Parts: sequence; C-alpha cells; structure tokens
Amino acid sequence: MYLIWTQSVPSVRPLYVSITVYDGTMSEGRSVLRLVTNSGRARPELDGKQLPKAQHSLWLTEREMQQLCGKEHKVHLEMILNERLEETTQGKPGTTSAQK
Repeated sequence: MYLIWTQSVPSVRPLYVSITVYDGTMSEGRSVLRLVTNSGRARPELDGKQLPKAQHSLWLTEREMQQLCGKEHKVHLEMILNERLEETTQGKPGTTSAQK
C-alpha cells in the first residue's frame, strides 16, 4: 500500500485538497477530494500504529501503482488546495453572514 496525505497547522477554517496521481505520460490517473488534517499532530506511522484516516488521504494499492507507473515507481503528483473564504447561509449559496 502507498499513502499520500496532507497536513496543516491548526486553522479556523477547513482546507480541502484535490490529490491526483498520474502515470508517466499523464494520460491515466487516480484522483480524490479530501479534507486536510488540521492539527499538525497526525503523523503516519507503520507497524500497526495509527495512520491518517481515509477522509484525509489517498491510498494506492500495489496493483494501482503498477498500472500507473509500471516497474519504475515514478508518478506525477498534483495537489490543488482550496480554502473556503466566505461562509454561506443555508439555502442561499453565495450569501455571506454579513448580508443576513
């Protein structure tokens, strides 16, 4: 198994990330949208110890890695970070809390 995760320092707003792993020619890939770990405390560990939850990471099996990169174990990684700057009211997308 291969693990790619994101982590940030403590923040008052949630951060979201799009994680995409491409093959060598960037013609095939695997992509997920995830919430960034927001504490600075979560660290992946091995040998049965706690790893990042699925909501914070991209897990790739050995088979998926072979499909993406063959025997080279070389992939292209793209991460796009999104921070929601405005709060919206329920039922009215795009309305900020100051407009209530």
